[in-house]
Amino acid sequence: MRNIISKILVVVLFCTATFSGLYAQGIAFNHDSFSAAVKAAAQERKLVFMDCYTSWCGPCKALARDVFTNDTVGDFFNKHFVCVKVDMEKEDGPELADPQPVPDNSQSHP
Repeated sequence: MRNIISKILVVVLFCTATFSGLYAQGIAFNHDSFSAAVKAAAQERKLVFMDCYTSWCGPCKALARDVFTNDTVGDFFNKHFVCVKVDMEKEDGPELADPQPVPDNSQSHP
């Protein structure tokens, strides 16, 4: 009897640990591309939050694991931003990473 109870307990703990990660709240990164996020942000009258990451970046993985899954962080970001993740080495990433020129307005200020 004791053996059966311990097996049931192990299964329950395993299921709880497995499924709690699947239903974790946090930031909802909903868009497949930066341009889709920009369109959604315009419709929802929000700003865009872009998580720029790479597959090999340790700090990026720590943010994704420890910060972006936090309920308080998610509540704030989901309310105020349209959130998108962009791998800076694939798809839109390299183009978005390309530095854009900043106009020289030094003549317009005293």
